[in-house]
Amino acid sequence: MTVRYKLTDKNLRTHGGCQLVVGEWHETDGCGHLCGPGWLHCYDAPVLSVLFNCIHAKVSTPRLFECETGEEVNDRGIKRGVTRMRLVRELEIPCVTIDQRVRFAILCAKKVCVDPKWNSWADRWLSGADRSKKSAEAAGAASRAADAAAEAAEWAAALQLAAAERAAAEAAEWAAEWAEARAAWDAEAAKNFNLIDIAHQSMLEG
Repeated sequence: MTVRYKLTDKNLRTHGGCQLVVGEWHETDGCGHLCGPGWLHCYDAPVLSVLFNCIHAKVSTPRLFECETGEEVNDRGIKRGVTRMRLVRELEIPCVTIDQRVRFAILCAKKVCVDPKWNSWADRWLSGADRSKKSAEAAGAASRAADAAAEAAEWAAALQLAAAERAAAEAAEWAAEWAEARAAWDAEAAKNFNLIDIAHQSMLEG
């Protein structure tokens, strides 16, 4: 069995209303799209479940569980789709600040964005030299991931926290998509894009 991590609401229900019970196996049929009712979803690390909650499960008062799973489908390292899951034990939910979310978004985008002006702004934001709303507004780039990372920083500077959370999560998803596409012709792209490593770096430096 594989150990993963699962968010539920306060009553142990999933985003789609599926009722889970600690210690009991729950199974689905694996039919349809990965985001559909044929799959249960989980994450490789507790911090990823928190970072992506705002655009995935959208649980307002989440509980976090370590779980065991069977056969999996990997969604670019963002989440896992499984057809068999058992909640094992409840864990403390990681506390992730808005600055850490923005740092996560920028670090993800830097893995795929080659625009020198955007990367110069990103480095200034990460170092703390310039986190102004005005500079974030000007930090648009060709990549959707880079645009979303700049948008997250802009919203954070304006203290629109929910918008910053969403933009940061979208930046990471889009960066994973770009890295996966690049991996078709550049093997290093896949090797260098590890969401768990990026998330942990974000937490340490936030």
